[in-house]
Amino acid sequence: MKTAALTSPEDISKHPLRIEQARAVTFAPSGDVVVAALGSLRKGGVVAINAIHLDHIPQFGYDSLLWGERQLRSVTNMTRSDARDFLQIASEINLQPKATAFSLDQANEALAAVKNDAIDGAAGLIP
Repeated sequence: MKTAALTSPEDISKHPLRIEQARAVTFAPSGDVVVAALGSLRKGGVVAINAIHLDHIPQFGYDSLLWGERQLRSVTNMTRSDARDFLQIASEINLQPKATAFSLDQANEALAAVKNDAIDGAAGLIP
């Protein structure tokens, strides 16, 4: 699978995209980049918007850019200050996260456990 990473509006002109991408990640604060990323996707592709600030996304045609089960997703971003605040609050309320570790050779078992909701909390692979 191919992935396109767009960090600025100039990326659109420097690297013309063909409709072959399975997924694209945008980092630029420009909505034009989001539309260009959608235009680069094959049917069933996903665009992840990874920008803390984003201007408006221009109007675009449903038939040409979302048809074929293409998806737009936003990725949660936070600043270092947000992370410090979160960790302070977690400490104050005695947050106790739950995680189950699997060795790398147990990756299939870990995936099955996640798929079947057999884990309370997160699952992680340990090399």
